[in-house]
Amino acid sequence: TPQQLGSGKRATRRGRSSPTHLGSAPDIVSTPGLTMGNPLTDGLGDDSDAFATTIGYVAVVLTLALFLAPVQTCLQVRRDGDIRDYSEVSFITSLFNCLLWVVYSSITPGRIQSFIINAVGGLLQGGYIVWFLTYSTGEAHRRIWQRTVGMVITFAIIICLDLLLIPHLGISSIIADDTAETDYLGVFCSVLNVGMYAAPLSVMALVVKTRSVEFMPLFLTLGVAGCTVSWAIYGIYVGDIWIGIPNYLGTVVAMFQLGLYGFYMNGREQ
Repeated sequence: TPQQLGSGKRATRRGRSSPTHLGSAPDIVSTPGLTMGNPLTDGLGDDSDAFATTIGYVAVVLTLALFLAPVQTCLQVRRDGDIRDYSEVSFITSLFNCLLWVVYSSITPGRIQSFIINAVGGLLQGGYIVWFLTYSTGEAHRRIWQRTVGMVITFAIIICLDLLLIPHLGISSIIADDTAETDYLGVFCSVLNVGMYAAPLSVMALVVKTRSVEFMPLFLTLGVAGCTVSWAIYGIYVGDIWIGIPNYLGTVVAMFQLGLYGFYMNGREQ
């Protein structure tokens, strides 16, 4: 469970694979995977020390602020009495993402912050989907139901493959001292997160095309930057490459967004 905060990253991860009898010397097992000495996988500190805990909860607060951003859209939908042209895709994708990270955090010791924010985020995204279902009719209502059910089925298949099939196939982990289940689910979570950067990239293209930052609000851009930077620091400090990779890339995207904002902030829409 994510509440099992270890005294050290490597010791905690070894504890997942083969428990040691009390009073006996621990067995040293050579595990296939990335070699030791890599700061991206070894980490810079302990995942339960003060710095890791602090930066983890800073990331939680900043991510929660982003998760609450659609509340304004939901209030507008209520005033209009219909979802009109608003899309539910971002909510369904975010719910899918949160559910996967909840499972990842549950099977990876020391990931309590990731577990908390994705559990809360999943509840919020689910609430937004229910809200859209309430204020939609006809084809839009059916579309939201179909996409949501499809996402849930896809999630169930992925988790069954990862937790039930992979352990019986004898597949080696990617990173030494990890389990195969953790690593392959981590890969999928990272790839999905990276794919979600298509949205900010499209907004950046729109800013360049129109020479206006109208569709890239400063506070939202700063929020995304703070969120990705904090999770990137957390990932590299505790040595969790799967949390780190999408946020390293996200930090680069956020920096480019801020640069574009500064360059076009005085421009006029064309």
